Amino acid sequence: MYHQTKKTFSDRLLSSTETFFQLISSYVLSQSPKDFVSLDTNVNKHTFLMDDCSLVSAFNVRGTKKAMKSEEYADTVFKLESAMKGYMANGDTSFEWSFELDTDKTKEEIEEVYGKSARRVANKIGFLSTGIIDEQVDVMARFCHTETNLLVVRTQLTSLTREEIQQLKELTEKLGSNTPKMTDAQNLIHGASYYLHRHEATLSALKDDFDNAGIWIDLETTHEYAYHLRNSYDSGFTDLSWRPALQGDKYTYRPVESGDSDYSAFGMPKLQDQLIPRMAERLTYTTMQIGDTYIAPFSVKYLPKKPLPFASFLRSIKKENIPFRLTYAFNKHSSNSLMWKVGLASLLSLIKHRDNKEISSAYDNLSAVQDAGGDFVDLRIHVSTWSRQSEQDAKKQREIIVKRLQSWGGIECESVEGDPVETFMSSIPGLTRGKTASQLPFELNETMQLMPISRPSSIWDTGSRILRTAEGKLFPTQPFSKQMDYWLKVILGPMGFGKSAELACDNFSLLLHPDFNELAYIRQIDVGTTSRGFIMLVRSLLPENQAYLAQYHRLQNTKEFQKNILDTLPTLRLPTSAQLGSIRDMLVTLALPDDSEHPYEGTYQVISSLIKLAYTLTSDRATALVYRPGLIKDVDDELARLDFTPIRNKVFWWDVADFLYINNSPHQMLAQQQAVPDIPYLVGLTSNERLTNEFEGLTTPMGEPILIFIARKLSGAMDDYPILSGRTRWNLQGAKIISLDLDDVTRGKGPAANKQNTIFYTLATNILTSDFFLYEEQLPELPEKHGLYDINSRGIYSKEIQRLKRLAKRFCVDEVHRGGGITTFESMLETTTLEGRKGGIDIVLATQLVKAIPDSIVKLANAVSILGSGSPANVKDCVEKFQLEPSLQTILENEMRSPSASGATSLNIFRTKRGTVQHKLISTVGPGFLWRINSIQEDDYVRRQLGKVLGEDIANEILVKRYPSGTIEAEMERLRKNRGLEKDGDFESSIVDEIVNDNLRYFKTQYTAA
Repeated sequence: MYHQTKKTFSDRLLSSTETFFQLISSYVLSQSPKDFVSLDTNVNKHTFLMDDCSLVSAFNVRGTKKAMKSEEYADTVFKLESAMKGYMANGDTSFEWSFELDTDKTKEEIEEVYGKSARRVANKIGFLSTGIIDEQVDVMARFCHTETNLLVVRTQLTSLTREEIQQLKELTEKLGSNTPKMTDAQNLIHGASYYLHRHEATLSALKDDFDNAGIWIDLETTHEYAYHLRNSYDSGFTDLSWRPALQGDKYTYRPVESGDSDYSAFGMPKLQDQLIPRMAERLTYTTMQIGDTYIAPFSVKYLPKKPLPFASFLRSIKKENIPFRLTYAFNKHSSNSLMWKVGLASLLSLIKHRDNKEISSAYDNLSAVQDAGGDFVDLRIHVSTWSRQSEQDAKKQREIIVKRLQSWGGIECESVEGDPVETFMSSIPGLTRGKTASQLPFELNETMQLMPISRPSSIWDTGSRILRTAEGKLFPTQPFSKQMDYWLKVILGPMGFGKSAELACDNFSLLLHPDFNELAYIRQIDVGTTSRGFIMLVRSLLPENQAYLAQYHRLQNTKEFQKNILDTLPTLRLPTSAQLGSIRDMLVTLALPDDSEHPYEGTYQVISSLIKLAYTLTSDRATALVYRPGLIKDVDDELARLDFTPIRNKVFWWDVADFLYINNSPHQMLAQQQAVPDIPYLVGLTSNERLTNEFEGLTTPMGEPILIFIARKLSGAMDDYPILSGRTRWNLQGAKIISLDLDDVTRGKGPAANKQNTIFYTLATNILTSDFFLYEEQLPELPEKHGLYDINSRGIYSKEIQRLKRLAKRFCVDEVHRGGGITTFESMLETTTLEGRKGGIDIVLATQLVKAIPDSIVKLANAVSILGSGSPANVKDCVEKFQLEPSLQTILENEMRSPSASGATSLNIFRTKRGTVQHKLISTVGPGFLWRINSIQEDDYVRRQLGKVLGEDIANEILVKRYPSGTIEAEMERLRKNRGLEKDGDFESSIVDEIVNDNLRYFKTQYTAA
């Protein structure tokens, strides 16, 4: 060994004696698993030193960036083969690749990945309950497993020259000459730094090679790797937070006995003592036990005749729900590894035994392939399975795995080669140098095919939303993530495939973003009641006095919903540039000719001048709007309470609004809404001399003066759209999460309907985004001092912009196809998207029809979720629109499924700073959440009818308890069978009413509050 301290003759004698008895204990009495541990100490943050001076590091193989077809898989295998061949060329680098699957710590892992952070944020933002989070952890634990995919790299000293070895020996002797004796601690002195650069160069190049092959791998720290080693040995005694004490760590040293010349107490405990927390008990020559875990290790005797991808083995074994670890150890092939068997076979050739012929034949075949240019490795495969129930279960599991391995290309196994403990230890990657499995030559390309290289990978280690793969691998995601430069998501799904539920799940996960200390802004345009459930869920989680923060409104074209599109932000006399564009677009739409979607020439200029003049007049004290006592009682009462004393004889609404603002009055906006212009004000302004002079002679194609035409159209709009006919009556002040349902105001087809749709989509966008479409570039537009009270609006909004920067701001549009084909609407979407990107706003667009999303938005989208494929024509449209790769097209055509109790399948694309991730994933949520957001007609009807009688919370509680799948579909099917009915696709009122009545009876007779 090239790490040592200076030793006396007695030290060497005692050490030799101790070593002798350790050998007797290990290999004759077979007592301690610790004796199989070859790791000695850590060299740096990522590398361990073994007892033979070789260096060991481990990569966490996260997985592939995208789903792969067979051709892409073959290309990946080829790239890895080329890389591995180069590293093993000198014979000083060897590898162990291990895949472990278990469910023992799955719930704990989900807690670490999602649960703990989600609960912490929920408490910070004021949620009264974390039941939805608890439910999500539980439901994911039922469908998921924990998997560990490690690639261990070992660099040996075989490539050092004699001169280098001598220099290394001299260096270590010099370093250790004055080092105190520490026989029971990790070695302090070694010469690993002399050759560490070779190992590190391999690690760096290997990471690049895997990245080039489309596989993400992360170099583990020695603490992380040590956790995996100990957990693989004894999961029951290893907490997720466990980490070893290594060189460089803070550590409480052990007491030293007086006169003791051994200073081990001042060193770090030996790794074998930390990695092996308790001893193993050999039950039989093929089984063992550690604590309450029964283990059945074994190894591979004959390699597959026809290698198949690892994914095919995993699919077959996952159905059995069996924990296992499969470890491949491979290094440069040495012809000597088979030569002795060939020689023995020749010696025994007179004995006619099948094995003799097979050995000779194998050698001949191997030589033939090598002569043809094939590359070989020496491969050993170790397998372990375990049960926490009984030894018999472990044996049965081993039998199942053996059979699955046989079907996986014809692999043959044998129970144990030697000691079961040693065989088990051999399956733990990088823990021990010695391996019990037969060393078998195997072609390098075929070896790579056996490796677990195609596991789907997420770039996020944690996230406020967790998805899963079809096999059950956790896939954390993080909305509003710093891994993306901006946030623009498109959700596409045919009716009945969970599009709106996907949006609700994504919105809820945004609220639980780990960086937030207050409720995020979520503003949604919806068509239908699908978002109502999400809003009601959030309201149920907030204290009663904060329920106003989440609001759902089914918009009506009535005076009760009257909204002035010319309202400005608090204290501002003028709209921001972003608001100004929205106001202009709305007024131009109102002034469209009856028979065209395009405005008359000059309309934009007239509208722009009209808006500018209106705000100029209402801001100037000479022409501002005068305060009228008695108009708004709340304002009058507030002024009296605050003892308002006018500074000037004439009081304007702006004076009142500013006074209320500096006194932090909640009624400030009621006054300000009287101070700004509205549409009736604009109509009256069309006869203003400034405008008539500016646009004199400008007429419509029919010869009507453009100002008179615009006045007439705006007057008509006030009749057609009462919601726009005056000053704001309907206030959403203070709300953060708002959904506006436009179902009642965006129906019909034809030019008139298109115009109305455009007006209401534009109005809704204006209402929902005006308070957070703010960014620093707008600050120069704002005054630093204005009004009688010298209000510094620039300073106010500078602070507000900084506050908004710390929060997520999301704007969603569901059912985008309802506005599809309307030029103005599509233009508004594009503008909103660009504004959102500039202002750090998360934009989400959801639709049933792929053609409804403008191409310009599709090109910018950096997150896409496709739920369901629909018709072949729709698949073709998706492929063309999103430029999907062949592997994703195959998934759309063959692997998309309708939502069920196990979840909703989606094809997901994430374009991140680390690259593009493309995978088929499943969103699984618990019944409590699902019942809140379910938009299926029959389910929604039952929920709402029960809610009217029992209240939303009790109704939801009963539905969750009685229909844990999140739908009444199974109950409806049962009732149909009882009545001898067939499902006809229409709303079955008699059946759903019976279900409602049955639940009301249940409430009266059996319900007890949870």
